[in-house]
Amino acid sequence: MQGSFGHFNSAFDDTTQPPKEDLRGSRSALPADLLYYLNDVQRISLNSLENFGWQLAFIRRPLFVPPMIIVKNSSQTKYALLEEDGSVNLSPPITWRH
Repeated sequence: MQGSFGHFNSAFDDTTQPPKEDLRGSRSALPADLLYYLNDVQRISLNSLENFGWQLAFIRRPLFVPPMIIVKNSSQTKYALLEEDGSVNLSPPITWRH
């Protein structure tokens, strides 16, 4: 049985996936209805993070599981998962694709 990030990890495994420009198809990294995917606590947290140079990188929207909100620092050297409780997980169990 895979953990809650099992499907997410496989999407970032570049050995089994097509080039990243093909993964999303016609879907944008940031949907037009952005606020639909963020709960109130995440919105507040994202607003605070933006004051420190962090910004929304993308929203992973796999089928049948809650969306994963990914933020990046201003130099785009660090990525983090914005948890449902508004906390920032700098070491999520995710394999990042470069």
